[in-house]
Amino acid sequence: MPRRATIVFAIAVVAIVAAVVVAYVVVFEGEPAPVVVAPATARLVQADGVVELKVGGGDWQPVPVGTLVEQASVVRTAAGANAELAVGEGVKLQVLPDTDVRIESLDGASATLLVESGIVVADVDGARQGSVKVRAAGSDAVAQIRDGRLHFATDGRGEVQAAVTRGEGTLSAAGSTVTLTPGSQSVVHPGGQPSAPAPLPRSFLLKVKWPPEALTAKRRQMVRGNTTPGARVRIGGVVVTADADGHFGAVVELVEGPQKIKVYAVDLLGRQATDSSPAIELDTRAPGHAVETDATMWQRH
Repeated sequence: MPRRATIVFAIAVVAIVAAVVVAYVVVFEGEPAPVVVAPATARLVQADGVVELKVGGGDWQPVPVGTLVEQASVVRTAAGANAELAVGEGVKLQVLPDTDVRIESLDGASATLLVESGIVVADVDGARQGSVKVRAAGSDAVAQIRDGRLHFATDGRGEVQAAVTRGEGTLSAAGSTVTLTPGSQSVVHPGGQPSAPAPLPRSFLLKVKWPPEALTAKRRQMVRGNTTPGARVRIGGVVVTADADGHFGAVVELVEGPQKIKVYAVDLLGRQATDSSPAIELDTRAPGHAVETDATMWQRH
């Protein structure tokens, strides 16, 4: 066989073998497996008190430190409980007592949160390209920060507060945006725009007006008081938000017998205060009545 014909024949053989190999891979091996990318997560690094997690439509479950929290999960803190989440190396999220916060999205060192009610503090290290966006349930208010410390609170019904204690952030609502610098705060009332930035209160107070009677037959008692505007206040088992003047109030249900009513408050900066009433006794039992009669009154005369 001439040399040229040999070369052509060899090339044809190689081509046929290559075609067979490709056909085998297509028929028997199928398409290459898709690359699975693990969802971004936050990690629970601190939990003081009762901290719970709900994933999707599941039930609330207590979570230990070290738990990975995926996006679309909701973190809840009970009365007096605090939690801290780490997102990558650049973001820390503090969840203060009586707070429900949904982790809407996570991307590297960035997070978007929906605070259903309560107070969240976001600490962002700009050197690590982190960022946090926080929304409020019942409002179009949005706060953002890329390098600094942002404090965000809402009652879940449209009342929103935001403050910055390090760096610079923004608060937007109803088409208006204000810039927050260290030591300043802004308030959004339901349906309104952010207020002009104002200095944060230097101190945190809590004054409570207790029911006046130490012994009562009235099960429902009104408790009123004054604290820092926007502070979250737990009165017995009821959580309320102090109004723009710092006033708060709620009706509590007493139980039979002696007891004390406890009030706990936490402000936008995480400062906390507690107070307890003097002893109050609820007695709803009807007083006993004794009827004295003359032993001879039924005798016939």
